[in-house]
Amino acid sequence: MSNSPYVFEATMENFQQQVMEASANTPILVDVWADWCAPCKQLTPVLEKLADDYEGGFLLAKVNAMSSRS
Repeated sequence: MSNSPYVFEATMENFQQQVMEASANTPILVDVWADWCAPCKQLTPVLEKLADDYEGGFLLAKVNAMSSRS
């Protein structure tokens, strides 16, 4: 996970507040990823760099697709 202040992990517990409610003030890009997904591994560093480059112009919410499975 990135140490950037513009990138955070979105979970079922914080999604409403950190994504839905926060999006009223700041655009939120939601990146749904999984460990086994090769394209995800290529895209993640690009998205994280963009989030840093835009310095809060948008926030990157990372959602692990596998963490919500039962």
